[in-house]
Amino acid sequence: MKTIVLMGNPNVGKSGVFSRLTGTRVIISNYPGTTVDVSRGVTRLLDREVEVIDAPGTYSLSPTCPVEEVAAGILDDADIVINVVDSTNLE
Repeated sequence: MKTIVLMGNPNVGKSGVFSRLTGTRVIISNYPGTTVDVSRGVTRLLDREVEVIDAPGTYSLSPTCPVEEVAAGILDDADIVINVVDSTNLE
């Protein structure tokens, strides 16, 4: 099964995208640090099941704390990485 990882900064909507794709209910809030563990779910894409992973938010792929280590470590297992961004806060 292919694996899609949702990556991005904290509080950009990764868990909301994850919930919509998988139908899995996860805690969603309007402040950073809500997702500190990895959530996994399954969705269908082009008539195939794919695993979707909701990674903790991170500002860097060079970890400076345990949560960022988890996020960076997930990339090794990904077939596809989707960078979720807040389009109202682009620089």
